[in-house]
Amino acid sequence: MSIGEQILKEAPDLGTGNEEWEENRRAFWRMHSELLAKGYEGKWVAVYQGRVVDSDVDRKALIKRVFAQYGVVPAYFQLVLKDGLREATIRTLGG
Repeated sequence: MSIGEQILKEAPDLGTGNEEWEENRRAFWRMHSELLAKGYEGKWVAVYQGRVVDSDVDRKALIKRVFAQYGVVPAYFQLVLKDGLREATIRTLGG
């Protein structure tokens, strides 16, 4: 099972209430292996209307460009990594 398939199996819907954003997120994970094969690893991609509409190594520049071209739309922005998602470190005060 690919990383994308595993993520979709474990979290098919994040419960955002925004079905278009959720569908763009699912489209990203369905395409994950293909994105790696096409050389997107290490780049941020924007998925809108079920397809990659732009990519960049600079997340902020990508978001700015996509919103300038399409308006503020429910695009899904994700860094393409071989192992799926980057591990997050959560720090707390006093700990």
